[in-house]
Amino acid sequence: YLCPEPYSEANRDFIRNHGIKLFHFGIEGNKEPFVNIPENIIREALKVLLDARNHPVLIHCKRGKHRTGCLVGCLRKVQSWCLSSIFDEYQRFAG
Repeated sequence: YLCPEPYSEANRDFIRNHGIKLFHFGIEGNKEPFVNIPENIIREALKVLLDARNHPVLIHCKRGKHRTGCLVGCLRKVQSWCLSSIFDEYQRFAG
């Protein structure tokens, strides 16, 4: 979960009841994805994403656009995607 706000109690109950792990990375909302996002948070989130023991993984924030897109773009770069493909995927899914 990428938002700084606490995860909703209903969602916490659901994941607790289904044995799902929650990783909370409090990234402030910003339409400029690389502005004011602490590098250490992105690195920690990437460690979680790259660890197969955590799969499957759901990545989300409030709207699933800028914070989510930024993190997925960083993941794609680690996966050796070219920048044009990363931006194409971002535009396709960020609306």
